[in-house]
Amino acid sequence: MTPTIYGYARLLPGTDAATELARVRRKLGGFAGGRGFMLMDVFAIERPGQRLAVWRELLANCEQFGVRDIVVSSLAHLNECESLARWMCADVARFIGGRVWIVGESAPAGGTAQRVEVMAR
Repeated sequence: MTPTIYGYARLLPGTDAATELARVRRKLGGFAGGRGFMLMDVFAIERPGQRLAVWRELLANCEQFGVRDIVVSSLAHLNECESLARWMCADVARFIGGRVWIVGESAPAGGTAQRVEVMAR
């Protein structure tokens, strides 16, 4: 059975959300397929103020459906500060018991869940 992966994206303000989301889905889907995953869904922030709700929905779905991998187009989708974005990857990997993949990087950001040390939730 093909393992599943969820995508996460922050769409840029002022862009056509439907067009941008379709582009992101193609990019993340291509990455996922190239690594043996099936992209199940992309959780996207389409307007300011949605970040926390979308983030919670993504993590709840990972927990509910046992999805252990997430992919993002770049670290900037998580946070503009690279070190904070990498910390978020490690924390999320621990929370879902899996990995966070960044398009263009050969290994998951933050390593595998077994190797990261993060704050307790």
